[in-house]
Amino acid sequence: MNIEKCLDNYPSFISGVYMFISKSTKRRYIGSSVDVRARAREHLRKLKRKEHHSRRFQACYNKFGIDDFKWRVLERVEKEFLVEKEQYWINKIKKELNLLNSVFYPQKTTLGLKLTKKQKDAQKGRRSGEKNGMFGRKHTEKSKKRISQSRFLNGFEPYRTQEFREKISKIVKGKKNPNFGNHWSEEQKQKVRDKLKKRGGYKGKKNPNFGNHWSEEQKQKMSDRLKERVDYKAKKNHNFGRYKINKKLWPEIYEKIKRGIESPLTLSKKYNVHPTSINNYMERYEKEINL
Repeated sequence: MNIEKCLDNYPSFISGVYMFISKSTKRRYIGSSVDVRARAREHLRKLKRKEHHSRRFQACYNKFGIDDFKWRVLERVEKEFLVEKEQYWINKIKKELNLLNSVFYPQKTTLGLKLTKKQKDAQKGRRSGEKNGMFGRKHTEKSKKRISQSRFLNGFEPYRTQEFREKISKIVKGKKNPNFGNHWSEEQKQKVRDKLKKRGGYKGKKNPNFGNHWSEEQKQKMSDRLKERVDYKAKKNHNFGRYKINKKLWPEIYEKIKRGIESPLTLSKKYNVHPTSINNYMERYEKEINL
């Protein structure tokens, strides 16, 4: 399977140790990341631009191309043990085969590092104001088009297409979702509420869109998108294109089901309603009778 297809099918936000394998030379590149899928795509982007930090990996890519490589995850690892496990796999495979890595010892990582206010302010000051390369300058229409094209080619903007959205929804659904089975505790919810109260929400000048007004074209685009979403969600609903049963008919339907004259399936076809909705109607009718 092609690397890009393999990455499309692999779920995101999974930490672990990954490996690139060259089919012709059998040489390998080993790395680790909090999101192995995103990191692998970053490698491919840099290789295409000929900007990869590993000269060996770049030379092998230039000679044989992307189709010569395979990609797979060696092991899923928790964030705390990523560097240790990466070094373990490098030492293990280094004895048998020649690696494409530029360095064979543990790298310094910023994983879990929290910056102080002084450090954050210092970073902001490096590229703010006159120190920013774009200070006092504006992109022309040509440069904007080039940036949008480059972003699209590098895989940043395909999310706008409906096909890409459907692919992502399939990949992240159910057990593949990293938050599957996780629920926020009351403490977490309260923390978020307190933070929003301190900030004062996003009202007034704190709102990033403060002072901005949508043009008629933007309003039309947004209304069209919302209509598409509503139509798409409605079609996915099992009651799309069906009718609702009048409340006056509930007693008759209830008696037919109770006596065994007709089943919910036959009645659903008769009234053009989903069978589960008939069962729901009957449950509601029973509650009303008891009351």
